[in-house]
Amino acid sequence: MGASPILQDVKQIKKRLIAIFIAPILVSSLVIPSAAAADSVEVLLELVTPYAPVGSDTVLFQGTYRNKTNSNLTNLSLRLLLSDPIVSRSSLNTALNSSSPAELTPKGQIYKVEDLKPGEIAPFSIGINAAQLLSKGPGAYLAGFQLISNNESLGSAFTIIPYLPDRNFVTPLGITLLWPVTAPPLRNGDGVFLDETIPNSTTSTGRLRNILEAGRANSVVWMLDPDLLDLADKASKGYFVQSSKGNINGIYANEITTWFNELRTSVAAKERWSMTYANADLASLQQNKATSAFEQSVTIARVTTEQKLGFTTGGTFLFQDKFPVSETVIGLANSLGTNAIVLPDTALPPIVGTTFTPSGTATVETPNGRVKVFLTDSLLSKASEYKVENAAQTSFQRQRLYADTLLIALQLPNVERNIIISPNAYWEPTNEGASVFASSVTGAPWVRNVEAWNVLSKDVSTVERDNFLTSAVAKNVELRADQMTRIKRGQSLLAQLTGLFEQPGVVSADYATAILRAGSQYWQNAPSQARDFINSINETLTLSRDKVRILAGNSVVLPSDKGPIPITIANDFAEPVIVKLSAKGTPSFRFKSDELEPITIPANSKQSLSFTGSVQGTGSVDVTLQLYTRDGVKYGEPKIISVRSAAYSTVATYFTGFAFLALILLSAISIFKRVRLARRNAK
Repeated sequence: MGASPILQDVKQIKKRLIAIFIAPILVSSLVIPSAAAADSVEVLLELVTPYAPVGSDTVLFQGTYRNKTNSNLTNLSLRLLLSDPIVSRSSLNTALNSSSPAELTPKGQIYKVEDLKPGEIAPFSIGINAAQLLSKGPGAYLAGFQLISNNESLGSAFTIIPYLPDRNFVTPLGITLLWPVTAPPLRNGDGVFLDETIPNSTTSTGRLRNILEAGRANSVVWMLDPDLLDLADKASKGYFVQSSKGNINGIYANEITTWFNELRTSVAAKERWSMTYANADLASLQQNKATSAFEQSVTIARVTTEQKLGFTTGGTFLFQDKFPVSETVIGLANSLGTNAIVLPDTALPPIVGTTFTPSGTATVETPNGRVKVFLTDSLLSKASEYKVENAAQTSFQRQRLYADTLLIALQLPNVERNIIISPNAYWEPTNEGASVFASSVTGAPWVRNVEAWNVLSKDVSTVERDNFLTSAVAKNVELRADQMTRIKRGQSLLAQLTGLFEQPGVVSADYATAILRAGSQYWQNAPSQARDFINSINETLTLSRDKVRILAGNSVVLPSDKGPIPITIANDFAEPVIVKLSAKGTPSFRFKSDELEPITIPANSKQSLSFTGSVQGTGSVDVTLQLYTRDGVKYGEPKIISVRSAAYSTVATYFTGFAFLALILLSAISIFKRVRLARRNAK
């Protein structure tokens, strides 16, 4: 039942108790106490046992009360508060989110407790027979205590008690608890960590350590982010972290190694599935036509996960735990290899008028066919986010989860159903928070644990549902179009670089996955950080790309209508590169050139070459010089030069000279004729 850590705390409390049971003092008046000094005393219910009592059990309430004033508090008693059984999930949720639920009323029993000096804290322990306390049948009872002095309320606390005296009254409720293991995608293209956030989370009190400890102690279905597994595998051998002084050695390599080894051992013993790479935002990738990133995020996921684990998984899940995605995205992901899609139940809620919680599965008609989806129960899944930092919060969380699963079971006691539950992908639980959540949703006596593959093999719920897969709210949280543009640019730059080299591996493969990390759902709430992340990658790739470039003048004059055009290609890489050059005129009919074969440029060198070009007509023509990789991918920025033919210039000079001489001759003849005519007229 996951109670052993709490029981240790209980033993400490018991040492301080004056009495295990305080005899009740019955009173005849049930006046609701005044709330004039409601904050005078802090009352905490730190443990209720059994968590799910039957009629013969004694319900034991244990806790403390603390004087928050500067005065002595005397004549103190605890008054029992109790509700009728709650059978509606929504009513229960409303009550539990209230500081003073209206359902709670005084029930007459008053238990005398010791006085308090200023700032003093004292324990209490009260036991009540379950059949007497919970006498109105199955359901969820609010129960609490009000600290009073002379009928004045000084403070109160309450909890919830799920009551099912006859365990055979309901068909066990199937529970599938998905357990995502993810981390913020904070590595650049060289595999350098942006900070120590992720490594630190593998330490004894860190987020990833808490998730691992709770997962391996309970019946969960592991959902593994291949990007995190790749990170852990590589960082366990040592890693670097960015700093203002450059890259420095990380300090948590040993902790990462221990965490990763324990994760693999734990995962090997249970059902496990891969998530898409870096938990990709496939909706935005599809909407903005980042097709390559979409496909890679799905297709490399399972392969990477299994490679890093060293054993197989069940397949790949698209994990959209917060917001829905469209039928198009669901269909495309399924066609590329996802086995199921995880969505919140708000994406496909039961139609209005449905009076029970249906099983968390449905099928969606997509352009690629019908696809099965898992629908996480919003109330139970959301409970993972509640703060759990002390014994009182731990107890309240446990009782809340036990009660909620009981109310689901009571809705249709004779019908088999299966509920899907999952914390969100990037939740940050405390150690006790993760533990109590996992143990409580899977450990109640009226539930049974069902593996995901078993759910996939069964028919889906036939309950009619509304469709909100394309809601405006979901679209508003997707990564923005400009982020997708940057991702596509990054992939273009990388394709240029990887096509340069004869030997593979010159360009780190980490850049391909780093670009995919820029499309993670993690960035949905941090668009500016997402922009900075991908811009940094693209700047690095651009600097690398510009190491191979064309060196040429701005103009070339051909000796005739045809002649050589000299250029130089520089290669600043420490490896030889292979490129192909093209030259195209504007307009194209005025310039022709030879077809050039691929050229190998040695490492750290410049290579001069020339090719034959011809110009048609007079005047210069703009010629665009463009490098390409061996694969035909356009490489780098083009170089534009002006080309003209000297032959046309010479002809034009001769023509102008002859025309000038002819003009002089004609002018001389005209003058001569006029002179002769003038002389004749004079005679």
